Amino acid sequence: QELAEKVVEVVQPMRDNLDAVLVFPSMPEVMRLNKVGKFTMKNLGQSKSVVADFMKKKKADDGSSFEEGMLKLLRTLPKVLKFLPSDKAADARTFMMSFQYWLG
Repeated sequence: QELAEKVVEVVQPMRDNLDAVLVFPSMPEVMRLNKVGKFTMKNLGQSKSVVADFMKKKKADDGSSFEEGMLKLLRTLPKVLKFLPSDKAADARTFMMSFQYWLG
């Protein structure tokens, strides 16, 4: 928790000036800092967040962990990208590819 607060304290003031911020998995307040171009996770954990809604539903359905939910999202994302504006879709794809690389 203490480290998460320090990361937020350092990154938050500069976040809007950066093209990309990638922080994998961490406390929700740190995960909200993630962004790639127009794709952002600043609404993670709020009712407006599609990613958060997906994760909550997945956990409720089968009790899966955060990592398992993100892997499911990685498998589902290509089917959803065609419905997003092209710039957001490309940025979301870049974020998820980065996350997939981090998961190994």
